[in-house]
Amino acid sequence: GLRKLCITGFVFAFCQLAYAAYLVTYLIESLAIAPQTAGLIFGFAHGMGIAARILWGAFAERVASTHFLMWLIGVLSAAGFVVIGGFGPGAPVWALYAVSILLGLSTLGWVGLYFAETARISPADKTAGAAGGVQFFMFAGCVAGPLAFSAILATTGSYTIGFYTIAAFVLGASLYFGLKPSPK
Repeated sequence: GLRKLCITGFVFAFCQLAYAAYLVTYLIESLAIAPQTAGLIFGFAHGMGIAARILWGAFAERVASTHFLMWLIGVLSAAGFVVIGGFGPGAPVWALYAVSILLGLSTLGWVGLYFAETARISPADKTAGAAGGVQFFMFAGCVAGPLAFSAILATTGSYTIGFYTIAAFVLGASLYFGLKPSPK
């Protein structure tokens, strides 16, 4: 129910903001990508996040349940974090664009579905309160994600470990969220 959404929202936001906060510095510092190219890759990821919110909304309930799409987004995010964390200097720029598009579609594109799922499982007279409650946990993840990634980076000196850690985190949240929708 709402507890699953609170936990999932915390983790998804945690990973979203960690990715957004560190993508450009990772590309420049670890992969030796020119700052202009790193900025374009960042922009493509965010552009895909905008498009994803519309696309996921169009798919929801027409192609698959909102709950299933949230689960799928978590799995795609985990895969994207593993891929981007595995790149080294000399990585093909096209591959960096491709994985950033994947992460834009997943990690940056989930929020609309999240609130739709919140509304779906909330009692009709408590939807606004539920939306406020889950958003509290979501924003806690927004704060915690970049801080935790920074701590991992400071401790290990490795963006790869940071990306693999958030991959495990979002995959764990997706498995906890599960494939089966919560009853209303």
